[in-house]
Amino acid sequence: MIFQRSFLLPLLLSPLGLLIPLAPRSGPLLVLLLGIAGLVHYVRYRPSLDWLRGSPVYLLGAFLVYVFLSAIWSVTPERSFEQAVRLSALAFFGLAAFSLVRSLTESQRDRVVKCLTPALIIGIFTGSLYGLLQYTGPSLRTMADFLSLNPELLQFQSQRLHIAKTLFVTNLAFFSLLPWLWQRQNALAIIAYFSFLPVCFYSDSQAAFVTCITGGGVFLISKISAKWATQLFAAGLIGGMLLAVPLTQSSNISESLQSNTPRALMQGGSIKLRLQIYKFFGEQISKRPLLGHGLEAGVKYVAPDIDYQKIYKGVRTPHNVFLQIIFDLGYLGAALTLLVLLLPIRQLYMSWAPHFAAAFVLPVCVMIAATLFNFVIWRTWIPGATILSALFIFIQAQQTRQNGSK
Repeated sequence: MIFQRSFLLPLLLSPLGLLIPLAPRSGPLLVLLLGIAGLVHYVRYRPSLDWLRGSPVYLLGAFLVYVFLSAIWSVTPERSFEQAVRLSALAFFGLAAFSLVRSLTESQRDRVVKCLTPALIIGIFTGSLYGLLQYTGPSLRTMADFLSLNPELLQFQSQRLHIAKTLFVTNLAFFSLLPWLWQRQNALAIIAYFSFLPVCFYSDSQAAFVTCITGGGVFLISKISAKWATQLFAAGLIGGMLLAVPLTQSSNISESLQSNTPRALMQGGSIKLRLQIYKFFGEQISKRPLLGHGLEAGVKYVAPDIDYQKIYKGVRTPHNVFLQIIFDLGYLGAALTLLVLLLPIRQLYMSWAPHFAAAFVLPVCVMIAATLFNFVIWRTWIPGATILSALFIFIQAQQTRQNGSK
């Protein structure tokens, strides 16, 4: 097998810790590398693909067909088709990567974990350092001036969006590693979390802070009751889809948020501006509620009654994962998205012990929390990084399951 060649294992997996926090778009590239390795493994050994013949994979196929069809009625058909191709390629290579992981023996999984864990730790460290540099940027520039260094090397304040991306993927790496750390030393896991939390709080990224809080809460609930974790996840996901538009159109809630939002959430952007963006896209959803405007149509969306020369450029994206899905794909596409996310977790919950399903819930919750304020969900590095995180948790779950059955 390919993973018996020890020199290939670090080559394929170690960049997760080093590249993603500094270059978030490398996520899809690493999924591509793992997927190619999975295809090579299949051609050589022809492992069973019975696990692909199930309703979750069929439903994923139906979802991908739908996003391709959305290009037909999209207001930006070329953009929608391009993103549909990217998502389909990512899904294909992601499944190939899972096929490879599933075929590993216990000793080979041990080697994968031993290689991947240091990379994740390095990734968390580099991402956290970058987040702290964002907060301490002015002090560092003063020091640079004093030491006659080139201040352009320390212009962290102008990289706010990149900081948010970096800390999102760092959160994913951290919470994929946290179950492994908790299994070995509870106290160390707690210390690690409360060390990482201030980094997100002071990073000038409200998405990073909300993501860290959400991930910690989901992890805590999963340790109290894995059943609660999966049930609350399903309820939150369905509730988010149903309430996203009504909440953004409610003037009472908007006024309450503007007056009562904690300082940490105000960092990195204007709540008032965000609420205006949410309200605008909520209104646009009502014009094409069933099928939506097309995959990632918001990026180049032009409303006839808006003068874009006088409005903030961010209004072209909903800046919220729930509004993004409904705006792009309509409520029909949103229903398919819910099924794609919930059905595999339900089957995992029914076939394995509940805490394995909760382990899969964790990276998905981190992804959703990170995209509540900032990101377009269809950007391929987001699901790419999430697939890598889920792969690591999957390996850990399989390993724990086998150890528990002995």
